[in-house]
Amino acid sequence: MLSGVIANVRLAHDHIVGVAGLAPAALPVQARMAETLAALVPPVETAASAVRDFAAAAPSQLDAADEAITVGDSDATRRVLESLQHSAQPTGLALASASERVTAGKASIFADNQTLADLATALSTQLTHDDAEADAAREAVDSLERNKYYWLLLGPLGLPGLAVCIGMIVDATNRANGIQRHISELRAQSTQLTKMCADLRLLQQEVPTLATLIQSLQNALGFLGGDIGEVVADVGRSATPSTIARAYVVAARHQVSTLMADAS
Repeated sequence: MLSGVIANVRLAHDHIVGVAGLAPAALPVQARMAETLAALVPPVETAASAVRDFAAAAPSQLDAADEAITVGDSDATRRVLESLQHSAQPTGLALASASERVTAGKASIFADNQTLADLATALSTQLTHDDAEADAAREAVDSLERNKYYWLLLGPLGLPGLAVCIGMIVDATNRANGIQRHISELRAQSTQLTKMCADLRLLQQEVPTLATLIQSLQNALGFLGGDIGEVVADVGRSATPSTIARAYVVAARHQVSTLMADAS
């Protein structure tokens, strides 16, 4: 499960880094997100690898604990279970580090998503304003073009007015073209911003999933690292194999299976 979520986060990271032509105001967000995700993924991958290694080795230790419980050897049971707990400690530290990084990343992602949403709104507002200006500029050009024919009809007497009119047409056309170029730039920026917003929405789903999976791994590992005093004390109390110790090993095997499944 964890590997699939990590792959999605990596994909979103690659998409975000690869987005070009963003509005200048979005560039700091892009850089910050790239940095956040680059720092988030490695600790999670390290923790996942540590969990898989621990979960792969744990069954043999639980087999040894089962044998010690069967013969009623409380000392051997304690040694095996303490060894299991000791081997789980580095994995617990790796998970704690990953959890801290994911928590920080989640907060950053949600904040940046809001920033991008605000930028998208501002960009949309600017486009609406510029579209209106472009319409007005085109109307001004059309009006001047109609006036040009009036001066032409006057013949030689209309030449001075025609010269002025042509100059105004050139200026108005340049202004209309400039506004249209700006609109084209804004639309391109809006398209790229939409792409990055889509990746951030994916991250808003995947990063909390990462946090949930890591918490599940910590809970499973926490069971294995819990107090084993009662389990050990129960071994050897009677001639029959300990009920409590047996139940502990069964539960421990289930937790190990959970670790392997969630970390895969």
